[in-house]
Amino acid sequence: MKNLSDSNLIRLLSRFNKREFRRFRSYVLSPYVNKHEGTIGLLDVISNYFPDFKVGDLVEESIRRELGNGLPLAKAELSLRLTYLQRLTLEFLATEEARKDPAQTRIMQLRALRGKEQFKLYEKLEKKSIENDESPTFDSRYYYQAYQRFEEADQFQNQKAQYNKPELIIEKQKMLNAFFLSEKIKDACELIQRARVLKKEDFERLDDFGMKEIQKNSEAYDQYPPLALYNAIYQMLLIDNVETFANANSVLQNYKQNLSKPDLVNGFNFLLNFCIKKVNEGDRSWLSTSFSLYKQMLENGLLEIDGILPEWHYKNLATNGLLLKETNWVFNFIHDYKGSLNPEIAENAFAYNLAALYHQRGEYEKVLPLLLQVEYKDWRYSLNAKVLLLKTYYDMDEEEALL
Repeated sequence: MKNLSDSNLIRLLSRFNKREFRRFRSYVLSPYVNKHEGTIGLLDVISNYFPDFKVGDLVEESIRRELGNGLPLAKAELSLRLTYLQRLTLEFLATEEARKDPAQTRIMQLRALRGKEQFKLYEKLEKKSIENDESPTFDSRYYYQAYQRFEEADQFQNQKAQYNKPELIIEKQKMLNAFFLSEKIKDACELIQRARVLKKEDFERLDDFGMKEIQKNSEAYDQYPPLALYNAIYQMLLIDNVETFANANSVLQNYKQNLSKPDLVNGFNFLLNFCIKKVNEGDRSWLSTSFSLYKQMLENGLLEIDGILPEWHYKNLATNGLLLKETNWVFNFIHDYKGSLNPEIAENAFAYNLAALYHQRGEYEKVLPLLLQVEYKDWRYSLNAKVLLLKTYYDMDEEEALL
């Protein structure tokens, strides 16, 4: 029997949280977006199985009977309703994304008001938009939206037959350049990084007029935080030495109040990768630098994803701290941040890292109970735990257990 749990629609809806699903129901029930009663009926039936959508509950034949009030709904009609509901789901997701971007919404509102020649309301909204636009952070998207605002303002002046503000075009071009070049240099950094991960020595670097413009007039673009950051990182990737690393780190620290969270995370990750590369090459003096960067990311909330600290950041911080013999810091860290971990793995991650701490301190009798009381589902944790167990048996001269 065919099962709807395999359909694209159900797979998509299974990723919704309860709040999203409630909002989605309200969206579908709105007569402004949907007047098709059959689609509403399908959603009503599907809602009974949210959020689990168990395979046995979504047999097509059973769904057709529910929708047909005892008489099976025609297959073609069910297929049509599924198509309509999937289309509404995609429209809903696009609407939700638009709600997250009020700046872009204001630009569209201005465009619509200009089309209706509502100039008084246009000017009021434009003034409000400028007041709300004093953002402390800047990324390439900010410059793109600034470009759109100046473009719209220039179009507004043209529609009113007023041509006395050439500065609008000048500012528009500045913002366009900032957007274009910020994206260009960011992609250039990412391309080098990926080539190294894939061990491709013959990759083609970005070397077009955009990159040449940045290198030729780099000082002129230092006023744009993301451009300045990625340009410094680009130099660090090309010229692998202490000076270029120090410069990239300095730019990151100087601009960190003005960089978006994604750009900050990117910047720190590039610096961390540089440190890890040096450690892997045998220079352990970079451990302290990487630890400092990691702690800055932790303190600024740059490691958490949707409020959850990934277990590998948790482990890496603890491991790095132990390598530097920062045992007191590690003890406080693993206890303080246990509650920030995914509850499903929190106990295992905590037990492993606490065991590693006790091993570092030479408190071997405390290591074994921690390692033996948990069952690791992740093979990497399992291997690390077994290595730590072997070390502990060796250090305790437990030859039989070791063998």
